[in-house]
This record gives sequence, C-alpha cells and structure tokens, in this order.
Amino acid sequence: MDVNLGDMQKRISEETHHALTELSTNAGYPITETLSGSGDLGQVLVDAIKKYDMDLVVCGHHQDFWSKLMSSARQLINTVHVDMLIVPLRDEEE
Repeated sequence: MDVNLGDMQKRISEETHHALTELSTNAGYPITETLSGSGDLGQVLVDAIKKYDMDLVVCGHHQDFWSKLMSSARQLINTVHVDMLIVPLRDEEE
C-alpha cells in the first residue's frame, strides 16, 4: 500500500480549515482568527498566544471528558499561561 503522507496532511489541513471557517461563520459571535496547527500542541499554542496577544484559549475535547482531559489537557494547562476554556464535544452519533 502506497500512502503519500504529504497529500494526506494537506487534505486534512484543508478539511480542518473548511470546518473552522464554517464554524466561525455560524458562531453568532465575531471571531477574528481561527488557527490550526500541527506538531507539539503546547508549543503551537504558546507561539499563537504570543503572535496574536491572546488572553483566552478555547479548546474542544472529543474524548471521554474526565479520563482524557487530565492526560492531554494537563500538559496544556502547565504550558499555556493564559486562561483556558475546555469544552467537551459530542460526536454526531450521540
């Protein structure tokens, strides 16, 4: 099986950008920036916080809220030194 990871990452990035654009358009609140990144999430957020002078980061969380929150979000809480709002997201099947 031949998988071109570059093409796959590009497609995922385009789909993410489209979904974020649609979400921000329908939010009913003025959203000035939507960001998507790859790599070390903590460092990506720290860089974006500095670049855009953010004072609040809002994150969606797909997995079981309490069990997964402490593993993935704990790193962010310790790395990102601005207020964070972590919102549990339901999958469409639920």
